[in-house]
Amino acid sequence: MPIAAGTRRPRLRPDEPVPTLDAWSGVLFVVLALLSSTAVSLPLSSDPPGRIAALYDEHRTAYVLAQVVGVAGVAAFLLFLNVLRRRRETASPAVVATGALLAAAAIGTNVAVLGLCFGVASGPRDVHRWAVATDVTDDVLFGTYAVFLGALALTRLPTPLRAAAAVAALVCAVRAVRAWDEVPATEVVAPLLAMVVLLALAIRVLRGPRSG
Repeated sequence: MPIAAGTRRPRLRPDEPVPTLDAWSGVLFVVLALLSSTAVSLPLSSDPPGRIAALYDEHRTAYVLAQVVGVAGVAAFLLFLNVLRRRRETASPAVVATGALLAAAAIGTNVAVLGLCFGVASGPRDVHRWAVATDVTDDVLFGTYAVFLGALALTRLPTPLRAAAAVAALVCAVRAVRAWDEVPATEVVAPLLAMVVLLALAIRVLRGPRSG
Protein backbone atom coordinates (compact mmCIF):
# COMPACT_ATOMS: atom_id res chain seq x y z
CA MET A 1 0.00 0.00 0.00
CA PRO A 2 1.47 3.44 -0.93
CA ILE A 3 2.47 5.58 2.07
CA ALA A 4 0.69 8.64 0.62
CA ALA A 5 -2.62 6.81 0.65
CA GLY A 6 -2.64 6.79 4.43
CA THR A 7 -1.98 10.55 4.71
CA ARG A 8 -4.40 11.83 2.09
CA ARG A 9 -7.00 14.23 3.50
CA PRO A 10 -10.53 12.78 3.21
CA ARG A 11 -12.74 14.50 0.66
CA LEU A 12 -15.53 16.50 2.27
CA ARG A 13 -19.10 16.00 1.14
CA PRO A 14 -20.89 19.02 -0.41
CA ASP A 15 -22.49 21.43 2.06
CA GLU A 16 -26.24 21.70 2.34
CA PRO A 17 -27.84 24.78 0.72
CA VAL A 18 -28.31 27.79 3.00
CA PRO A 19 -30.91 30.59 2.78
CA THR A 20 -29.88 33.62 0.74
CA LEU A 21 -29.87 35.96 3.76
CA ASP A 22 -27.58 33.60 5.66
CA ALA A 23 -25.30 33.31 2.63
CA TRP A 24 -24.94 37.11 2.49
CA SER A 25 -24.56 37.52 6.27
CA GLY A 26 -20.76 37.44 6.20
CA VAL A 27 -20.48 40.17 3.58
CA LEU A 28 -23.12 42.19 5.43
CA PHE A 29 -21.17 41.86 8.67
CA VAL A 30 -17.95 43.13 7.09
CA VAL A 31 -19.75 46.11 5.52
CA LEU A 32 -21.53 47.05 8.76
CA ALA A 33 -18.38 46.58 10.84
CA LEU A 34 -16.44 48.90 8.55
CA LEU A 35 -19.22 51.49 8.57
CA SER A 36 -19.51 51.41 12.34
CA SER A 37 -15.77 51.68 12.98
CA THR A 38 -15.03 54.38 10.41
CA ALA A 39 -18.10 56.58 10.90
CA VAL A 40 -16.72 58.21 14.05
CA SER A 41 -13.34 58.48 15.77
CA LEU A 42 -12.98 57.75 19.48
CA PRO A 43 -10.97 60.08 21.73
CA LEU A 44 -8.19 58.66 23.88
CA SER A 45 -8.84 57.94 27.54
CA SER A 46 -5.79 60.11 28.27
CA ASP A 47 -7.52 63.16 26.77
CA PRO A 48 -8.90 65.73 29.22
CA PRO A 49 -12.41 64.73 30.42
CA GLY A 50 -13.74 68.12 29.34
CA ARG A 51 -12.61 67.55 25.75
CA ILE A 52 -14.06 64.03 25.71
CA ALA A 53 -17.39 65.25 27.10
CA ALA A 54 -17.58 68.09 24.60
CA LEU A 55 -16.85 65.75 21.67
CA TYR A 56 -19.54 63.25 22.65
CA ASP A 57 -22.02 65.98 23.48
CA GLU A 58 -21.53 67.64 20.09
CA HIS A 59 -21.63 64.44 18.03
CA ARG A 60 -23.91 62.28 20.17
CA THR A 61 -26.28 61.41 17.31
CA ALA A 62 -23.43 60.21 15.09
CA TYR A 63 -21.97 58.09 17.89
CA VAL A 64 -25.34 56.53 18.73
CA LEU A 65 -26.07 55.73 15.08
CA ALA A 66 -22.64 54.15 14.71
CA GLN A 67 -23.39 51.87 17.66
CA VAL A 68 -26.77 50.93 16.19
CA VAL A 69 -24.98 49.95 12.98
CA GLY A 70 -22.48 48.01 15.09
CA VAL A 71 -25.23 46.05 16.85
CA ALA A 72 -26.77 45.24 13.45
CA GLY A 73 -23.33 44.02 12.41
CA VAL A 74 -23.21 41.70 15.43
CA ALA A 75 -26.59 40.27 14.42
CA ALA A 76 -25.24 39.62 10.92
CA PHE A 77 -22.13 38.03 12.40
CA LEU A 78 -24.21 35.62 14.48
CA LEU A 79 -26.03 34.54 11.33
CA PHE A 80 -22.67 34.09 9.64
CA LEU A 81 -21.37 32.10 12.60
CA ASN A 82 -24.35 29.78 12.33
CA VAL A 83 -23.52 29.20 8.66
CA LEU A 84 -19.90 28.41 9.55
CA ARG A 85 -21.14 25.98 12.19
CA ARG A 86 -23.05 24.04 9.53
CA ARG A 87 -20.27 24.02 6.94
CA ARG A 88 -18.11 20.91 7.07
CA GLU A 89 -14.84 22.77 6.52
CA THR A 90 -15.48 25.19 9.41
CA ALA A 91 -17.64 23.05 11.71
CA SER A 92 -15.69 23.29 14.95
CA PRO A 93 -16.65 23.90 18.60
CA ALA A 94 -13.69 26.29 18.82
CA VAL A 95 -15.02 28.41 15.95
CA VAL A 96 -18.47 28.62 17.54
CA ALA A 97 -17.14 29.37 21.04
CA THR A 98 -14.63 32.02 19.96
CA GLY A 99 -17.17 33.53 17.57
CA ALA A 100 -19.64 33.89 20.44
CA LEU A 101 -16.93 35.59 22.50
CA LEU A 102 -16.24 37.96 19.62
CA ALA A 103 -19.92 38.89 19.37
CA ALA A 104 -20.09 39.54 23.12
CA ALA A 105 -16.94 41.66 23.00
CA ALA A 106 -18.36 43.70 20.11
CA ILE A 107 -21.49 44.42 22.12
CA GLY A 108 -19.23 45.47 24.98
CA THR A 109 -17.62 48.14 22.82
CA ASN A 110 -21.08 49.44 21.88
CA VAL A 111 -22.13 49.64 25.54
CA ALA A 112 -18.97 51.54 26.49
CA VAL A 113 -19.46 54.16 23.78
CA LEU A 114 -23.15 54.54 24.61
CA GLY A 115 -22.15 55.01 28.24
CA LEU A 116 -20.07 57.99 27.17
CA CYS A 117 -22.85 59.31 24.94
CA PHE A 118 -25.33 59.48 27.81
CA GLY A 119 -22.99 59.81 30.79
CA VAL A 120 -21.01 62.90 29.85
CA ALA A 121 -23.13 65.06 32.18
CA SER A 122 -22.32 62.96 35.26
CA GLY A 123 -18.93 64.55 35.90
CA PRO A 124 -15.26 64.35 34.85
CA ARG A 125 -14.53 61.22 36.90
CA ASP A 126 -17.30 59.19 35.26
CA VAL A 127 -16.33 60.51 31.84
CA HIS A 128 -12.78 59.28 32.40
CA ARG A 129 -14.03 55.88 33.59
CA TRP A 130 -16.19 55.41 30.51
CA ALA A 131 -13.32 56.54 28.29
CA VAL A 132 -11.05 53.93 29.89
CA ALA A 133 -13.84 51.38 29.36
CA THR A 134 -13.83 52.13 25.62
CA ASP A 135 -10.09 51.47 25.50
CA VAL A 136 -10.38 48.22 27.47
CA THR A 137 -13.33 46.86 25.50
CA ASP A 138 -11.51 47.70 22.26
CA ASP A 139 -8.47 45.72 23.41
CA VAL A 140 -10.72 42.81 24.44
CA LEU A 141 -12.41 42.93 21.03
CA PHE A 142 -9.08 42.52 19.25
CA GLY A 143 -8.20 39.70 21.62
CA THR A 144 -11.36 37.85 20.65
CA TYR A 145 -10.66 38.52 16.97
CA ALA A 146 -7.27 36.89 17.55
CA VAL A 147 -8.70 33.71 19.07
CA PHE A 148 -11.52 33.51 16.50
CA LEU A 149 -9.14 33.88 13.57
CA GLY A 150 -6.82 31.40 15.27
CA ALA A 151 -9.68 28.91 15.46
CA LEU A 152 -10.38 29.43 11.75
CA ALA A 153 -6.71 28.76 11.01
CA LEU A 154 -7.15 25.27 12.50
CA THR A 155 -10.15 24.29 10.38
CA ARG A 156 -10.33 22.53 7.00
CA LEU A 157 -10.37 25.73 4.99
CA PRO A 158 -7.94 25.98 2.06
CA THR A 159 -4.34 26.41 3.17
CA PRO A 160 -3.90 30.00 1.88
CA LEU A 161 -7.00 31.15 3.78
CA ARG A 162 -5.90 29.34 6.94
CA ALA A 163 -2.45 30.93 6.66
CA ALA A 164 -3.99 34.38 6.22
CA ALA A 165 -6.20 33.76 9.27
CA ALA A 166 -3.15 32.78 11.32
CA VAL A 167 -1.27 35.94 10.33
CA ALA A 168 -4.32 38.09 11.07
CA ALA A 169 -4.72 36.36 14.44
CA LEU A 170 -1.13 37.14 15.37
CA VAL A 171 -1.43 40.81 14.40
CA CYS A 172 -4.72 41.15 16.29
CA ALA A 173 -3.10 39.59 19.35
CA VAL A 174 -0.28 42.14 19.20
CA ARG A 175 -2.88 44.91 18.88
CA ALA A 176 -4.86 43.54 21.83
CA VAL A 177 -1.89 43.85 24.23
CA ARG A 178 -0.96 47.36 23.12
CA ALA A 179 -1.00 48.56 26.73
CA TRP A 180 2.15 46.49 27.31
CA ASP A 181 3.73 46.48 23.87
CA GLU A 182 2.26 49.22 21.72
CA VAL A 183 2.91 48.86 18.00
CA PRO A 184 1.27 51.85 16.22
CA ALA A 185 0.98 50.13 12.82
CA THR A 186 -1.31 47.47 14.26
CA GLU A 187 -4.01 50.09 14.86
CA VAL A 188 -4.63 50.05 11.11
CA VAL A 189 -3.21 46.69 10.01
CA ALA A 190 -5.02 44.51 12.57
CA PRO A 191 -8.62 45.45 11.70
CA LEU A 192 -7.78 45.56 7.99
CA LEU A 193 -6.33 42.04 7.99
CA ALA A 194 -9.23 40.71 10.05
CA MET A 195 -11.79 42.19 7.65
CA VAL A 196 -9.92 40.92 4.58
CA VAL A 197 -9.84 37.35 5.94
CA LEU A 198 -13.50 37.43 6.96
CA LEU A 199 -14.52 38.94 3.63
CA ALA A 200 -12.65 36.18 1.77
CA LEU A 201 -14.41 33.60 3.94
CA ALA A 202 -17.77 35.34 3.40
CA ILE A 203 -17.30 35.26 -0.37
CA ARG A 204 -16.42 31.57 -0.16
CA VAL A 205 -19.68 30.96 1.71
CA LEU A 206 -21.59 33.12 -0.79
CA ARG A 207 -20.36 30.94 -3.64
CA GLY A 208 -21.70 27.82 -1.97
CA PRO A 209 -25.13 26.25 -2.57
CA ARG A 210 -28.16 28.34 -1.64
CA SER A 211 -31.74 27.34 -0.98
CA GLY A 212 -33.32 30.49 -2.40
